[in-house]
Amino acid sequence: MSKEINHWCVICGNGYHACDTCNEIKKITPWKKLTDTIEHYKIFTVLKDYNNKVINKREAKKMLSGIDLSGRENFKESAKNLLNDIFGVMENNDKEVDNIVTKNIDTIANEAESVNTYDITE
Repeated sequence: MSKEINHWCVICGNGYHACDTCNEIKKITPWKKLTDTIEHYKIFTVLKDYNNKVINKREAKKMLSGIDLSGRENFKESAKNLLNDIFGVMENNDKEVDNIVTKNIDTIANEAESVNTYDITE
């Protein structure tokens, strides 16, 4: 029998079933009240402490380095935004990097054209 979805992960938003009345499960897996996996609970605790200024960016980054962040692109916006802030990632980062590289290449090309060249045969 399929169990009814009664919780949604605060990190990724996925729905899952967790027993709210079973004392044994509450003692063994209290993380199931907030997240669908233990890894997501670890991420949640770090993000919560960072957001509440209990830890700084460097501490958060160090703590997150040992946690599986795969599927990060599918996380809820609030979690993605905090992770991006911690890791210094900007939205549309690839487009911005491409624009910077293109501008730098154009600048270098323009500077090269404006440099005085001397004909060594004169």
